[in-house]
Amino acid sequence: MREEKNNLPESDELYSGDCRQRCQGDDVDAEFDDRHVPISTSSAHTEHKGIASSKRLPNNSVRTPQVRRPSLRLNGEAQADTATSGQPNGKRLLMPVEKDFFKRSSQGSNASKIRLSAILLKIKSKAMSERFACMTKYALLFFVQHFLCEFIIRVTTSSNFFSIGILHSTLFIISSSFFAAGVVSLFPRRGRSVFLVVALFFLPFIYGAQLIYYRFFRTFFVFYSIGHGGQVAQFLADIMLKILRNLPWIFLSLIPFIAYFVYFRKRFLAACLASAVRVRDSLICFALAVVMFGVSIASMAFNRSYNSPWQNFFYENEILTGANQFGLLTAMGVDVSHLIYPRSAPFTPDLLPDPIESTEPSELPDPSADPSETDPPIVIERLPQVLPVDFEKRLGENKPDDDAPAVLAGKTRADMLRYLDTVFSRTIPTYTNEYTGRGKGFNLIFITAESFSRYAMHPELTPTLWKMWHEGIHFKNFYNPVWTVSTLDGEYAGICGMIPKQGVWTLTEAQNNDLAQAPGNLLNRLDYTTYAWHNHTWTYYKRHLSHPNLGYLYRGLGNGLSVRKTWPESDLEMMEKTVSEFIDKEPFHIYYLTVSGHSAYTRIGNMMASRHYNVFKHLDLPEEAICYMAANYDLELALEYLLQQLRDAGIADRTLIVVNPDHYPYAMEKANYDALAGKKLDETFGVYESAAFFYHDGIEPEVIEKYCSSLDLLPTVYNYMGLPYDSRMLSGRDILSDHEALVIFNGRSWISDYGKYDAKTSTFTLHEGQILEEDEETYVGRINREVRIRFETAKLIIDSDYYRDLMPAEVWEQTRQPYREWMNENPWPVPEKPQPSTTSATESETEQTTTTP
Repeated sequence: MREEKNNLPESDELYSGDCRQRCQGDDVDAEFDDRHVPISTSSAHTEHKGIASSKRLPNNSVRTPQVRRPSLRLNGEAQADTATSGQPNGKRLLMPVEKDFFKRSSQGSNASKIRLSAILLKIKSKAMSERFACMTKYALLFFVQHFLCEFIIRVTTSSNFFSIGILHSTLFIISSSFFAAGVVSLFPRRGRSVFLVVALFFLPFIYGAQLIYYRFFRTFFVFYSIGHGGQVAQFLADIMLKILRNLPWIFLSLIPFIAYFVYFRKRFLAACLASAVRVRDSLICFALAVVMFGVSIASMAFNRSYNSPWQNFFYENEILTGANQFGLLTAMGVDVSHLIYPRSAPFTPDLLPDPIESTEPSELPDPSADPSETDPPIVIERLPQVLPVDFEKRLGENKPDDDAPAVLAGKTRADMLRYLDTVFSRTIPTYTNEYTGRGKGFNLIFITAESFSRYAMHPELTPTLWKMWHEGIHFKNFYNPVWTVSTLDGEYAGICGMIPKQGVWTLTEAQNNDLAQAPGNLLNRLDYTTYAWHNHTWTYYKRHLSHPNLGYLYRGLGNGLSVRKTWPESDLEMMEKTVSEFIDKEPFHIYYLTVSGHSAYTRIGNMMASRHYNVFKHLDLPEEAICYMAANYDLELALEYLLQQLRDAGIADRTLIVVNPDHYPYAMEKANYDALAGKKLDETFGVYESAAFFYHDGIEPEVIEKYCSSLDLLPTVYNYMGLPYDSRMLSGRDILSDHEALVIFNGRSWISDYGKYDAKTSTFTLHEGQILEEDEETYVGRINREVRIRFETAKLIIDSDYYRDLMPAEVWEQTRQPYREWMNENPWPVPEKPQPSTTSATESETEQTTTTP
């Protein structure tokens, strides 16, 4: 009797003939137990707990108490059945590792070969199905986490939830899910679990951060700003408040992450996490990711029109629009790609205005003249407000690097200059009008008011603000768009009259550019004294680099402005510390950037709200709205002080004060802002309605109903003061001119004389009582083209440093000389320097803490 040792063959006839017959029987349709041992399904062949049936043993063999059958293993994975714990993994499929297994197995009979082939085929099939299941589980887990985050963002930030963007974003999510699954498969066992934890937490973290940022600024942050995130610590209290208010959404986004620890890690994905590295599986996932990415791109290719997903994906960097069209994470990827490889749409003919006729001067009757009078009406000469730029010569000099036509891809500075020259030579300028030069030779104080709006004023509680708004030039339909970088872009739009460049800090990017048409530079070159002050940290947003380049002697907290460091700092105190420095230095241009109106609007988190709370506490408004008005009350006191000082000096009637909000108070809860406004404001246009001032003593009160925005303030100032500038090169237009109204918003929605266009939904709505004189589609297409051109030219003026060599120095001097001569011929009387007050308003107040009074 031949004795077997656990039925393991030891000769060269390993697992052939006799061994296969004894171990497996003759049944081809074998099944497998948890140890991957073939079990006969025939009733004649039975086994129990690994004990071979005595019927299957030769007569001369000795039955052993337990039979250990040979395991079939995959080549190169002999130890893959052991999990990270060191214990055998019963569900791991195994295949032969013996180098000459198939050669030796061929020594058996044909029947045994067939049986072996069937067994191996079933093992391979099951192995493949399990591997496919692992890939599917990984991808599904990432898909659920990503889709949930995207869903939350769309619900909480988009007014256009049901749009084609759902399809595009879902396809991109599927692609990214397969990619993440492929990356997981490349990690070893321990690293795989770590990667899953990091990836599953990263998605809700980045989406949560964007949600909180949106709650503050009504837009999403760009990667350009991340490197400067340390300054965000100054607003930690505001951030924590927003996080607390959005905790339900944040917890909801973390459900898949939590479920991974509770269930998936030990059950649903246990076998997958314990498997070996599989490069082929990763390659399959990557291939699927590429295919789905291609499908995503193809789904956008059917519409390549203006502001379409295709246009914004490949050429623009509109993160807010992109998030709505193809998902936030994809839009962030587009933003990163623009940082690495800046680009814009090719300069196709539709990005050029139609050629125009010569802009020769003309004459118009004065519209203010009474036609009933016997005297002939006063004739106002209409002169184009342009600089003497020789575009014909410039277009000849700026020949591109190759022989391409005039409209080029825009990869070189010459290409950009040629495009800009072509556009501006075809742009219709604004013309002088009855308001031109009313403030010629005036001093100019331009104030960017933090978070100010028309709803921060009250006829009795804020009489100075109310008077300046209603008794100056009152812009009834003024809008204050929010751009990508909130306050800094709001500054740039107002003080430069230009659309900010998307994805960057525009003023910082332009710190070395020649910003010839910025008021600081323009007036400084006309012999004005130019100062700028900010009553918060002077380096914030790198203003210490950008504002001197605007033409100012710039000072702020930490560099020449000694205001008490609170949060926020006092606008009144800033005025008290600075007015004496310029009031006797006519002509002067002063730029103030205030901070008192900043969030948070609570008595604990806002010193100004706490200080002035009692003035407004009786109002029937939410607590946050009351604190908002209390915070802005410091601006009321600051302007009251400023006007009094100007009057005491005798120059209030020749000092034009312009107040431009940087943005509406977006940090306030929408419901509370609606309560403050006394109506429900729509989030596409209504929340951006605001107030801007044009005021000086003696100004004739007027109500201007024309639609306008912060972009239009600077050219309006220049026209009012009769300054030499080129209206074609600014994004805004003189509000007081007869030029067609156009309010442009971030995301490329707009308001015109005839109606409103929502770029998210591509819908146009006529103003009440308006009738289009042309086909609606033609009209909307024409205005969309104009909006696109203004975005493109604003960007390229920064990228190309356009004003650097716009005109020779002697030509610039010629344009300024007439204004200088007029100033010399018409000097203002020298004012008496006012006596400083012995006790300032802020010093007379008892310093209060930020706790509730």
